[in-house]
Amino acid sequence: MKKKEQKKVLIQKGMTVGMIFFLLLAAEGCQKKDTSVTDPSDSNIKQEETQKNTDQKNEDSDTEKSDQNKKDESSSAEDNVDNEEKVAFLTYEEILSDETSIYDEDQLKKAKEVLENGTYENASNTVIKDGSFIWVMIPQDSGMQKTYYLVCRSEDAGKSWEYMQEEYAVTAGIDDICSKDGFIFLTSGSGMNWSKLEIFAENGNKKYTGYDREEILPEKYQLLAERACAKIKKVDTKKKQIELEWYGVENQKEAFLTEKSSFSGKNIEFDSKVEDYRAYREQEEKTGYTFAKADSEVLKEENLRKIYDQEKLIGEVSPAYSIRIAINEIYARKGYDFTGTAYENYFSQKSWYAPVKGKIVQESEINQYEKENIDLLVKLEKNYK
Repeated sequence: MKKKEQKKVLIQKGMTVGMIFFLLLAAEGCQKKDTSVTDPSDSNIKQEETQKNTDQKNEDSDTEKSDQNKKDESSSAEDNVDNEEKVAFLTYEEILSDETSIYDEDQLKKAKEVLENGTYENASNTVIKDGSFIWVMIPQDSGMQKTYYLVCRSEDAGKSWEYMQEEYAVTAGIDDICSKDGFIFLTSGSGMNWSKLEIFAENGNKKYTGYDREEILPEKYQLLAERACAKIKKVDTKKKQIELEWYGVENQKEAFLTEKSSFSGKNIEFDSKVEDYRAYREQEEKTGYTFAKADSEVLKEENLRKIYDQEKLIGEVSPAYSIRIAINEIYARKGYDFTGTAYENYFSQKSWYAPVKGKIVQESEINQYEKENIDLLVKLEKNYK
């Protein structure tokens, strides 16, 4: 009996321990269940925190956008002066003692005399007076199609002067010069490959430079500017824009092209009066012929008149000369020998020209289209002589 009682006690103890263990597990489960329940006030706090974070992100985003817009505006404004250069102006004593100066003492003394005597006022296209500000460009020497100037300025009506440290050179002379709102605007080159627009600040020693002709004038108009010059029509210093008028060197009564550009030389818009002539020159460059289809179709008088009227406006060559070239081209295609004539050099540069020595083209070699075109061109030639 004793062993049975001991076994019973052990069983009871085991049940008791198991019950305690079970109760502990149940209590722990309740505790976990209670902590998982969301307190309404906690939810509101979390929602407020989430909203604050969202608002902060939106505010940061708006700030970033605003900053970006400011950067874009700044970038746009700076885009007009992205090729800004420092230009040093020195007093007479400073430039005289400057070891890097390209001017010798005699040049500087002569320039000083011109400035002090006021004889610079007789110069054309190289002097600007704007209130107490005076800008003078004194020619030095010329060479290799360039003219060199010593640039001088005064901010007190000529009482004292400063001299540009670097030499200023232009190709084929200065076309136009003016001042407005503290800027000097200068065009030069007369349509040569080095034609450019340059803009100097009166104060601050800064120079804004348009690039070569390819930048000032759009590519499609470059053929028209081989002997043209740009005049300054209008300046907007707030928008940093300048309006230029292009004239033929031989005809400066009427502009054939009006161009609006930024100070840095970037093109904005154009108003052209020579689109027919431009298209004509483009096809000539492309095909090598003045009229590539003159042997297979009749040219239209109306179109020819537009072309030659516009050519006259540009003034690069006379329409009468171009018409004579077009007539002779019909014969040149058939091997006419222009050796020893005024047209030999012109046709010898054409890749398609294959002259037959001593050949004179017979009338029987000319087809009906070519005959009608020759008659029309001869008629027009008389009108443009």
